[in-house]
Amino acid sequence: MQAVSALKKVRDVEGQIFVYINRNIQLAPIIGAGVNLYEREDFTTEHISAEGREGGDEFATAVVQLSSEDVIELAKESVCDIFQQMKDVAARGERIIVGYSGGGDSNLLLTALVECGMIGKEQIMPTMVLGIRDWDRQIGIARRRCESLGLPLHVVEEEQAARLAKLDSVSGALTRFHQEFPRTGKEFFGTWLLRRVLSEFARLSGSSYVFIGANREDVLGESLYLLSTGRVPLPFPIREIAGIRFVSPLYKLPKRVIDGAFPSYSVQNYQNRDESDDRGRSIFYYLVYLMQDCLPGIDLTLLEGIQNLCSEENLVWDEELADHVLRGDFQDVKGKWKRVINV
Repeated sequence: MQAVSALKKVRDVEGQIFVYINRNIQLAPIIGAGVNLYEREDFTTEHISAEGREGGDEFATAVVQLSSEDVIELAKESVCDIFQQMKDVAARGERIIVGYSGGGDSNLLLTALVECGMIGKEQIMPTMVLGIRDWDRQIGIARRRCESLGLPLHVVEEEQAARLAKLDSVSGALTRFHQEFPRTGKEFFGTWLLRRVLSEFARLSGSSYVFIGANREDVLGESLYLLSTGRVPLPFPIREIAGIRFVSPLYKLPKRVIDGAFPSYSVQNYQNRDESDDRGRSIFYYLVYLMQDCLPGIDLTLLEGIQNLCSEENLVWDEELADHVLRGDFQDVKGKWKRVINV
């Protein structure tokens, strides 16, 4: 009824509303043949997928309720899968920098790293970068979670973050970012800042690995954006930039599932974060959610297909910016970015 009311308001439509298809396709195979609910009393979230039926091509939507423990086990399996590709890390005892924000993704990632049994606690270095207001509000959660896991939290204060990122100041650069890109969310600046700071922090700590909590929607949204601009997506779940390997063990897990590990922390995280009205950023997340609604699991199929196409060749070194950038002609953007970082 809300959708109908909204449509009437916009177009003054009266009477019946008809849905029609532009091609000779049937909606029934997409809609599916019902929903199968798998319940449990202590559930904190749900995992939704397509479930085949014997004797035909029909599928049902499977809604599997998961407990916090279930989600942690899924994350531990994901972390173990990554370490199977990186057996040398455990063997050498190399330190691992964990980009930590106190949010749902990084809380689950840190817990899975501690409990997976494949590396020692002494190798795990949860690291929080300060300097962006609403992100900084999570430091209380980050400290409590690290204490419960028996890990020291490494905090990069704003002044140190500026030095590592080669900025005059984080707040100054962020102000200039909003001036140069007034319709762009600060998440883009924040992601760049984290990469720069965590890369340098890793080098100073004698590490070449940075683990981050990127989830399925994060990775697929980025890949869809790059494809929409005619570029080959960047590699995942392991991506090397200037000798530092960024690792995303949770890349196959949806955000909805991840938040079920520590729901109270996740809720607090959302309450602490400023709203983002960046249309360009939102549209690719929305496309992923639309796919999930249309055919549960199709987003994972697409993600795995894209993974086979990825290449690091789209990243090139830019002497003027002293940084790796996407290949292409971005002179207008580059000029603005030079003013942001004050070079």
